[in-house]
Amino acid sequence: MHLTPLKPSIITILCHDSEALLRVSPMEDRFANDLVELLNNDTKLIESLDSKKKSLTREEFISHNEIWGKKNHAKIHAILLNDKAIGMISLSHIKTADKSAKIGYWIASEQWGKGYATEAFRQMLEIAKENHIKSVSGTIPNGNKASKAIWQKFGAKFKTKDDTSIPKITIQ
Repeated sequence: MHLTPLKPSIITILCHDSEALLRVSPMEDRFANDLVELLNNDTKLIESLDSKKKSLTREEFISHNEIWGKKNHAKIHAILLNDKAIGMISLSHIKTADKSAKIGYWIASEQWGKGYATEAFRQMLEIAKENHIKSVSGTIPNGNKASKAIWQKFGAKFKTKDDTSIPKITIQ
């Protein structure tokens, strides 16, 4: 399935008394340095991702995304704040037969609580809709209340399996 890229308009959101430009953009190698820096040094993010790897090179990051993207039928995007990569969001496990996909994301811990992940999620739902995807789901550890709240804002219905919540959104 070929996905239409996000329209070139940039969404402007206001946060903390200053204007911020936040958008999702298809992953490019030029975003790798910022994202590798976060994955190697953002202690709170590393802990939240339950990451075991000690350090990651730019080349490993790029290679991993290419392999993972192909294996999981994914379109990976960078979350950009004023054109600096602050996280990633993907539409993956795309199934054309039932028009479904999964959404997964992470964002720098210093950006938590500012609405940026919510806005990136909203943009990814728009990309899904533009590409005729009718439902999206995800996997969230039960302790991740912030991520559950994002899905709830968009009307997700939840199922629970072991220590995991599985949200699903039907796209209108």
